[in-house]
Amino acid sequence: MGANISINPNMSINQNSANYLKEKLEEAKNKQGFIGNLWNGFKELTNIGVSVSDCEGMLQKYQSGKISFEEAVEYIENFEKKQENVTDLAVNIGTGVAAIAATAGIPTAAPLIAIGAGVGAVAKAGIKFLDRATNNIKDDEYNLKSIAKDGISGAITGTTSAIPSSFFKNTKSTAVGRKLLFENGFKCGLACGSASGFAGYMTDVAFNDKEFDLKECAKTTILSGAIAAPIGGLVTAGVSNISGGLTEIQKDMASSTAKKVLSFEVKNM
Repeated sequence: MGANISINPNMSINQNSANYLKEKLEEAKNKQGFIGNLWNGFKELTNIGVSVSDCEGMLQKYQSGKISFEEAVEYIENFEKKQENVTDLAVNIGTGVAAIAATAGIPTAAPLIAIGAGVGAVAKAGIKFLDRATNNIKDDEYNLKSIAKDGISGAITGTTSAIPSSFFKNTKSTAVGRKLLFENGFKCGLACGSASGFAGYMTDVAFNDKEFDLKECAKTTILSGAIAAPIGGLVTAGVSNISGGLTEIQKDMASSTAKKVLSFEVKNM
């Protein structure tokens, strides 16, 4: 795995390797802000997904000779990568919700998109700042490069999140109209969420925060679209019409999508 091990001549190779793994795991733990810690706590509680306890268990397996050093390193790196992915996803969801809330009552598209972009940029930078501020890395600065990157990505997320609520405003609030609103909003949310996920991932790549990985890019794009689809449907249909206006099929559609997203997220995060 290309691991660089600091050798202590007074220790055996296995002891040096074990120390490296402990340091690597400690570093991964220290990187977790409030989002990562909450997610890890959920996994610890439910025993679903890869958690800190699972990584510690793998370290014990290495020390007892049950797995190789490379397997232990890969497991810890996998945990760290998944934690980063779920943090990015949570930040994007929070950014999208903030943009939707800020633009819900705006009747025309131009100011809606402008406000959505502005709110998205501020929201994402703000959430990322709070997450960075709650990790255990000493002198972990949220620098201008990070602010610029998150501002650009947040503006894209805010814009694409606000768009569904600006569509089809002239559709009458009848059973048929609400059905049309929900279905169109669902499709729009799917498209906009996918675009937001892709743009956010590519922004990270452009700022050299990630190396491009086609599989990770596709997963981020699909997952963002799957989350945005039911939200777009419900927002476009109108909160005031949700409880009594949506058909059982539409409710099942939103519920089914949410369950599939959660299942996918837990298994892969």
